[in-house]
Amino acid sequence: MSFVIKDGILKKYIPEQDETNVVVPEEVTQIGSLAFRECKSITSVTIPKSVTKIGSGAFIYCTSLTTINIPEKVTKIGMEAFSNCTSLKSITIPKGVKEIPIHAFYNCPKLVSVTIPEGVKKIGDCAFFECSSLKSIVIPESVTQIDRSVFQWCSSLTSINIPEGVQQIDNRLFLGCRFLKTMTIFGCTVQYKKCNWAKVTISEIKDMLDKKDYNVKMDAPTKYMFVTQVFIKKNQPEAEEYIKKILQE
Repeated sequence: MSFVIKDGILKKYIPEQDETNVVVPEEVTQIGSLAFRECKSITSVTIPKSVTKIGSGAFIYCTSLTTINIPEKVTKIGMEAFSNCTSLKSITIPKGVKEIPIHAFYNCPKLVSVTIPEGVKKIGDCAFFECSSLKSIVIPESVTQIDRSVFQWCSSLTSINIPEGVQQIDNRLFLGCRFLKTMTIFGCTVQYKKCNWAKVTISEIKDMLDKKDYNVKMDAPTKYMFVTQVFIKKNQPEAEEYIKKILQE
């Protein structure tokens, strides 16, 4: 195997014929952008504990890559770092990482398990787009921002927990998640399929909860679902009055 390394940065990996298992040299402190781009024969990569950063597109289109360890000292993962790694099965994000960037695991259809640690604050656009084998994922309470289409076409996803600190969710976030049955939000669990996310945003629901104003214009079935399953559980008399009014109409 051959590596191009400069000032501790792995600039380029040059694969040899039929090489499948890669061990990155101990002297490396960063995996540079596109360092392993389209290395389609490698199945595993061992990264030394000295590495603190994985650059943008570092492993993009490594279509045979099934396993990879991300060292605990890594605090930065670049956009598209593992995009289109179509054989990747599981990943653990180190505790020092604060953001899962745009397209980080875009189109990883065999990805079943993802561990996101407490401390991550943001999940970028399309981070898990078309991870069609992903059945469940735990989002830590530290997350306050979930961007567009993060879980779009995660067709095996059955449940998800949205931290209370998340103020707004894009309408396309769960597009194509046809098996998603339950969502935990504001500390309560709701039946997802009865909510029309094309007509309502989390910010509207949050505003309705904070102001206790149930006369706001919103998709009626969705509003009814949240009022009955979420707000009443928080012992809000205003919610109970709303339900009584609906039943009398």
